[in-house]
Amino acid sequence: MLRCSAILLPLLLIATPTFANDTTARVGTGGITFLQNSDIRMAEEELTLSSKQIRVRYRFENDSQKAIDTTIAFPMPAYSWNPGFTAQDANNMPMSSFSALVDGKPVATTRQRRAQLGTQDITQALRDAGLNDSQIFDNFANATPDGNQLTAGQRDSLSQLGALQDGLPTWQVAETRTWPQHFPAKTSVRIEHEYQPMLGTVYDAPYQKGFGSFTRLPIPNSDHPAAAPAEACVDEGTQQAAERRIKKLIKGGAKIIWVTLEDVEYILGTGRNWKGPIGSFTLRLEKQSPDQLISLCFPGKPQREGNKTLIFQQQDYTPQDKLVVYFYTIRGE
Repeated sequence: MLRCSAILLPLLLIATPTFANDTTARVGTGGITFLQNSDIRMAEEELTLSSKQIRVRYRFENDSQKAIDTTIAFPMPAYSWNPGFTAQDANNMPMSSFSALVDGKPVATTRQRRAQLGTQDITQALRDAGLNDSQIFDNFANATPDGNQLTAGQRDSLSQLGALQDGLPTWQVAETRTWPQHFPAKTSVRIEHEYQPMLGTVYDAPYQKGFGSFTRLPIPNSDHPAAAPAEACVDEGTQQAAERRIKKLIKGGAKIIWVTLEDVEYILGTGRNWKGPIGSFTLRLEKQSPDQLISLCFPGKPQREGNKTLIFQQQDYTPQDKLVVYFYTIRGE
């Protein structure tokens, strides 16, 4: 199992800088899925992850003697209004960048959206309160403290529904892209899709001239921060690599060191909905720069392709539930 990390540095605690972490939470995404099928197997999957884009290429085989028509679904986990936004900002729309190809040709997809509180679908209740779809799905009614889209009556209705708390929206939006798919008998079908992930982002300054250093590097925004490093299998090697980079920047005259964490979550478990294991699985991790550090939990040792790409390969792979990748960028000023 690969164990890479850059979480804690054994630097001397001299003084705590005044900078605070700035944090947004990631939203995990995954691959295409449908109800478990006993005839169609995933012969190949190539998953490419970076902090800018997720690309997935599949080759499916219909092993049966008959054609199969089904609905392919790409579900997006529910996401919340971003509290860092102002009344003028539109909310994240993670599926807006989604595109799909079948055997090299673009395929039209249908977008389904719903607003929910927990597991309860409240889309119609929000419409009954007078909200339009843009207010429900795109900007969460601009329900910020300085927002002015909601009337007093609408705020009362949403508060009674539980959709507002302290004047702020509590509902989530879940999106799914679907399309009908034909799998001919004894034939391969190639499906590709790509989209921009909803990252978690945290930055911090572990060194400032005049303040000294402290032992904390940013970790993902989490309800259980102590467990966060374990999800990316931290190890001493990457920890030391981060420390060497910080020391080199300090030696080069940097007065402040910034460390930015971008974390990506991909749901692998949907790959178990097909017949048997994934025949050939390739994971490609693409850095934004050669100096970017990567942390993740995945079996095997990577191969390097150039100075920015790591490649893992598995045969007859039964996928783990999810994959979390940390991308650390360390820079000095």
